[in-house]
Amino acid sequence: AFYSGRIQVSPNKQSPAQPPPIEWRSVERGLWDEQQNEPEAEEVVHFIREMITAGGSVADGSSMGVITFNQKQQALIQDKIDDLAEMDIEFASAYREVMKRPLDERLFVKNIENVQGDERDIIVFSIAYGPGTDGRVRAQFGVLNNAGGENRLNVAISRAKERIFVFCSTEPENLFV
Repeated sequence: AFYSGRIQVSPNKQSPAQPPPIEWRSVERGLWDEQQNEPEAEEVVHFIREMITAGGSVADGSSMGVITFNQKQQALIQDKIDDLAEMDIEFASAYREVMKRPLDERLFVKNIENVQGDERDIIVFSIAYGPGTDGRVRAQFGVLNNAGGENRLNVAISRAKERIFVFCSTEPENLFV
């Protein structure tokens, strides 16, 4: 649609053994409440733990960033990372090592409005939007609904060098109910 049908995509030549470059992670119990989604933040932080502790891709040298769609979700995820580092010695040690890397290789947690210029091997999206306390999903996506929102999304999605993990509390078909 963006290119009026004129774009030609190269055939996918990746071997079947390689993981897909974009992976959707459905958060079954996610809840959009007061402009944040705590269950989704918890799953994102659990995933970060897996990736930066022994045997994870980030522990093995890959870089990682987390992009949220609003500032409240960004702050919530950063708070949960800090809380986990206080409670989990293995995570705290691995997190300190990741944060000692050069600035452009450290883990970051940013919102969609301030991520331009940053790239990482792995990008994790926390969409956060999902069913509210009444169970309904509303198609209200903060800055993405504003003029220029598509540009912010384009910038955000292009921050990954290798892989993207999308954590979301609703399925796309729920937006059209």
